[in-house]
Amino acid sequence: MSSRNLGSESERHERTAEALRQSEATIQALLDATMETALLIDTEGHILVLNEIAFERLKRLSPRPVGDSMDDLVGRDVFDLFPEVLAARRRARNDAVIHSGSPARFEDERNGKWMDNTIYPIFDSNGKVTKLAVFSYDITDRKGAEVALQRALRDEQERAKRDPLTRALNHGAIVEELQKLVERGASATPHAILMLDVDGLRAVNDTYGHRVGDAMLVAIVDVLFRHDATVGRYGSDEFLAVLPGADHDRGEQFSRDVEATLAATEVMTDVMTGTVITIGVSAGFAIYPDEARAVTKLIDLADSRMRAAKRERTNSRPLRKTA
Repeated sequence: MSSRNLGSESERHERTAEALRQSEATIQALLDATMETALLIDTEGHILVLNEIAFERLKRLSPRPVGDSMDDLVGRDVFDLFPEVLAARRRARNDAVIHSGSPARFEDERNGKWMDNTIYPIFDSNGKVTKLAVFSYDITDRKGAEVALQRALRDEQERAKRDPLTRALNHGAIVEELQKLVERGASATPHAILMLDVDGLRAVNDTYGHRVGDAMLVAIVDVLFRHDATVGRYGSDEFLAVLPGADHDRGEQFSRDVEATLAATEVMTDVMTGTVITIGVSAGFAIYPDEARAVTKLIDLADSRMRAAKRERTNSRPLRKTA
C-alpha cells in the first residue's frame, strides 16, 4: 500500500475517532442537561454511561465506596451500588423489561426520597434488547404535596361528618357508623345503642341563653366520650351513643353511669356569681342482635324507651342552682 493510501486510511480513522468522541460528548452533554438521573446499562447491569446527577445520587445511596468521579463508576455493576432489598427489586424490574421488550415506569421510596423511575429497552438490529436506559426523577416535593392534599381532604371529610359544636358525629354519620358496625361484626357480638335526650334544653336556652345550652351539649358529649362510646348528635337535643361489644347488663350499666355522671356535672351560668346548673337527661337503650338486627329498628327501640322514661317522670327534673 502506498504512503498516500496509508495516509488516507489514517485520516479516515482519525475522522471516525473524532466523530465518535464528538458523539460521546454530545450524549454526555444531553445527559448532563437533564435534571433526571440518567443511566445506560447493559443487560447484566454494568454501567455504560451516566450523568452527574446519577453519580451524586448513587454515591449517596451506595453502601460501598463509588470513587471520586463518574469515570470510576463506568463498568461497575449498578446493583452493587444499591442496598440489598432495593437491588433485588430493581434487578427484577430490569429482567421484566428485558423479557417483555416494553418500558416500565414505577415509583419507589429511598430513605425518605421518592423517585419516579422509567426503564427503556434498547434493541440491536436483530430486535434483541442489549441495553437499558434508566431515568429517575426526584418527586419528593410532589409526593409531599399529594400527602398534604390527601390529609386535607380526609380532614375536610371528617369535618363534614361532625357536628361543629360538639364534634360528635352528625345524624347521618352516626347512623352510617352503626350500620358498618352491624355489617362487619359477627352476628353473635352484642352492641348497646343508647338514645339520650337532654331534659329542659329549651328552658335553659330561654333562661340563660344559648351559650349555656351549648355548654351543656358539649359537656354531655364529653361524658359519653369518656365512656368510650361512638357518639352522634342525632337531633338538636338528642344523642345516639354506640357501645361496641356491650351486652344487656353492660348497656344498662352504661346508661346508669352516664345519667349519674351528667347529674353530677355542673355548667356555669354566671361567672360573677358562680351560679351553676346540673344536667338532666332521659335515656333508653337497645341491644343488637338480641332485640333487633336492623339499624332502624334498633334506633326506634332505643328512642321509644327513652321517650317512655321521659314520660314516667311526672315533672321534668328541675334545674338545680348552686352558688
